[in-house]
This record gives sequence, structure tokens and C-alpha cells, in this order.
Amino acid sequence: MKVANYLSLLATGLSLFVANAMAETDEPAAGQQSRLLKRLETSAITKQKGAILFANGKPTSCEVALNSNLMGYVAANCLSYMPDGSVDMSKKYQVMVSDGTTTSLGMFDVSSATPHFKYDPATFANNLAFLKFNTGATRLWKNYIGANRADWTSKFFVSRGVNNGSPMPAWNPAQAVVESGDITAQCASASPLFASNTNDFVCTSQVVTTSSACALPYSSMYGVRDPDLAVAALYSHSVIIGDGLCKYTQIYNYYTLLSSYLEWGGNVAKATIYLYVADGKYVNNNNPNYSMVTPSGKPTGLVVGGDL
Repeated sequence: MKVANYLSLLATGLSLFVANAMAETDEPAAGQQSRLLKRLETSAITKQKGAILFANGKPTSCEVALNSNLMGYVAANCLSYMPDGSVDMSKKYQVMVSDGTTTSLGMFDVSSATPHFKYDPATFANNLAFLKFNTGATRLWKNYIGANRADWTSKFFVSRGVNNGSPMPAWNPAQAVVESGDITAQCASASPLFASNTNDFVCTSQVVTTSSACALPYSSMYGVRDPDLAVAALYSHSVIIGDGLCKYTQIYNYYTLLSSYLEWGGNVAKATIYLYVADGKYVNNNNPNYSMVTPSGKPTGLVVGGDL
């Protein structure tokens, strides 16, 4: 079993922010007390490392869920494919890593990209790929994945992006919003995939606030357990009631939860995947061959996804 490193913070009284800092210094973490305020604001996202995918030198709208300085997850529909279904690595894929605010840790070449073996580009089922890269850090740093949805007191939807800096792009401040309202029934009605796999998705109609009239879905979702948060899901696709992202009456954005795919990622990486839980008795899905249920029926609207 590759997924072996659980961080149960409530049991130790340890803040995830402190845990990540301690992980970078290799000092013991257990017993450290959080000095953070219990009410977590969306600005807390600036304390989290993040990353986005570049293709042929250009930024995509696709966030990378970092697990360490060596690897992470991305939506599989953000990659291009050869006729045999393998990733087209003639494209130069890179990962640009943020230290949380607008500070960049650099741009790093992707050495391998492995889509989930049951990824379906027609429905976007199992819409994840595992990336390997190397930031050149002198020691391993870890980024914990939020695994237990029952732990979360709220959810943050997050968007990361860059501007055209020189000699390399510069980070824009990350945007985050608290989940507003439960639209599970509407999301299920619009998407048979979601309806058949509600434990593997989060759905929202919230979109990034921009000067454009067009909708831009948030690129990731973080599970929040005050005073901590951890990346838990990546944007997969949207079902649009209307003609597109710039002309619609309703939009449903679907995010693939990472928790059921951690064991698969660990097998691909031949390494440990780090996950955050508050409940020390929680047991994550340890099936490396897990895949979603294939739905019957079709979405009720236009489906878009990947790099928008």
C-alpha cells in the first residue's frame, strides 16, 4: 500500500499550516499547537502552495494539486493525446509552482503524465492524470490532500492564474470563495455522471468574478476544517444550459474529488501520497483500481471542460 501517510491533526492539536512548515524542516510535528484564528477566511489560501499547468510555454486554466515537490494531480482533459490514447509528450508540459502568495518557486518540466486507466474523454469520468516533475528542492516538501469530506466545515473554491511577466510569468493573487448553497439535486438532474457518482464529485454554480461577461469556473476546491484547509478536488467539466460560457442561463461546475484516487496515484508514483484527515479513525479508499460507475443517459446541456 503506497498511501500510508495520514496526518490526523485534531488528534495532535497541530495546525496543517504548521505541519507543512515542519515537514519542510524535517522537525517533529506532533504536539505543536496552532496559533491561527479559528475562523478561517478565504485569504488563508495564500498560505497554501499551488500550481498550474503550462503547455508549450503557455499557461492553462488547469490547476495542479501538488502532493510534494516531485508530483501532483491534474485533470486528464487538460492534456493532449495521441491516437493510441497515450499523452502527447511532444507538447512541453510544465508546472509553475506558487509558494502561496504571488511568490513563485519556479517553472518545472513534467517528466511523465499518466491519465487514469479508466479516464473517459466522452463523459469525463475518472478525469485525473498523475504528473511527475522535480522542483530541485534540496529536501522533500509535502502538500497534504484533503481526504475525508465528513471532516469539512466548509469548502473553498479557488482560482489561480498568472500574468505576462518577464522573463517569466508572474502570479496573480489567488481568488477564493466559500461554497454557497446546496445544489446537489440540480447537479444530479443535469449530469447522469454526477448522479451515479455523487461521492466522487463536488458541484457548484459559482464562477470566478471577472470583468468579462463569460463564466470561468474555479480551478480547484479545498476542504476546510478550521483552522486548516487542504486541496481536495480539481475542476473537471461544466454542464451549461445555454450556448456557452458567455451566453447561458445556468451552469453546473463539477470537481473530481481526489480521495478515491490517492492509492492509484501512489502506485503510479511508486511513492507515498500524503493526506489530511481530522478523524483519526478515518480509512481512505485503498483500492488502486478504483473507477467511477458508468452512467446511462446524457447531460441536459452543453458540456465543456479542460483548459478554458
